[in-house]
Amino acid sequence: MVVFNKKYLEQNFPNLNDLEEIKLEEIEFESIENGAFKGLSNLKSLQFSGNQFETISSEFFEGLENLTYLNMGFNSIKEFGKGVFSKLTKLETLELEGIELENIDASLFDGLTELTKLNLKCTPCKSLSTLSNLNKLKELNLMMSSVEEFEDTALNNLKHLVVLDISMNETDSLPSNLFDELDNLEELNISMMGLEKFESKCNSITSIDSHLFNGLNSLHTLKFSSNNITTIDSNQFNGLENLISLNFESNKISNFDVNLFKDLSKLNTLVIGYNKVNELPIGIFGPCTELEVLHIDFMEMASIDSKLFEKNTKLKVLHMNGNNFESLDKSFFENLTSLKELGISCEKFDLNDDIFNDLVNLEKLEFNGKSRIVLNSKLFSSLSNLKILELTHIKCENLDVDLLKGLHNLEELGFEFSRLKELDPKMLAGLTNLKSLSVNENELNDGQKEILEKEFPGIIQFKAFEIVD
Repeated sequence: MVVFNKKYLEQNFPNLNDLEEIKLEEIEFESIENGAFKGLSNLKSLQFSGNQFETISSEFFEGLENLTYLNMGFNSIKEFGKGVFSKLTKLETLELEGIELENIDASLFDGLTELTKLNLKCTPCKSLSTLSNLNKLKELNLMMSSVEEFEDTALNNLKHLVVLDISMNETDSLPSNLFDELDNLEELNISMMGLEKFESKCNSITSIDSHLFNGLNSLHTLKFSSNNITTIDSNQFNGLENLISLNFESNKISNFDVNLFKDLSKLNTLVIGYNKVNELPIGIFGPCTELEVLHIDFMEMASIDSKLFEKNTKLKVLHMNGNNFESLDKSFFENLTSLKELGISCEKFDLNDDIFNDLVNLEKLEFNGKSRIVLNSKLFSSLSNLKILELTHIKCENLDVDLLKGLHNLEELGFEFSRLKELDPKMLAGLTNLKSLSVNENELNDGQKEILEKEFPGIIQFKAFEIVD
């Protein structure tokens, strides 16, 4: 058994009594001698995560009355002594991530009157009543904390919360008034909880309650991705004028009302892909004039209107892979001249030679041709600022030698998910900044690997993927 004691501290930390910080992480301590910290009245930060402590006695922190930061995460703690934290009246941050406690006793946090940050990620906390006296909390992480039920008033005493993460818990519903008292909340994550509904008082609807986020006027980050939500009300985000980032991808929502984002004029990032929407109505993104990042990938859309982004001239990142578009108007990108990153797939239509002509600032292009698209030599001719080009499922037979002509700033080129049999070195002539070239060696003709190794030493990378069309 490796025992932590005062002698260890004296041998490893000179000027012990003047220390303000001690790190004892991943040393495999299993127990601690009572009184080991006596006399360390100046200590403010103590970190001993990643050890093997199983029991923390009531005397464990004796002498650490001025401690403000404590990290005990990733230990094997199964038991805390009564009143273990009661003398840490100045503690502001407590990290208990990943300990093995079966459940948190109602009195465990008694005495922590100044606590502002509590991390219980991956630590069982079946009842939130244990947190009710921590009324100065600003950050609370309950991710994967085995919470089975959130009572209506569970968070009512935590009025100063700014950041709340309750994702990946075991509940399948949330009461509609759960967040009513959290006027200062800025970041909220309720993702991956298997939610089929956000419960209203009548417990009869199968969609998000339209009042769930009411009053959260300070909220700037909201995530409820990877649930099973099927519908979303047009008034869902009413009053969230300060929202900057919104993510509810990977749900089962089949329809977005044109007014869904009407109050989100400050929105910068919107991630709504992997839903089941057939079409996005013209005007839905109109109010979001500050939008810079948009993900609408894998949404089963058969069409997309060229005027959809008419007012989103500040867009810098657009991901629209994995849809079923049958056409794309040549004017589709004409208002998106600020775009720097684009992900697009083209399964059922051929692209016009000038489709990318307006994207003069584009730096990264992920292009998926679904094994049906033949690339024309002029397709990328206007993308002189492009640095990264990833060509996936592209027909690589008889590629035009001038396909990459003019891409003088290109640094990374990827063919690893395409059936490239042979690559003419002349195609890469003039790409003086190229640092990485990736190909799928499973598809290369005999002898091609050796040729490419000789032509492009230091930058060629061979990947091995089984491609399924």
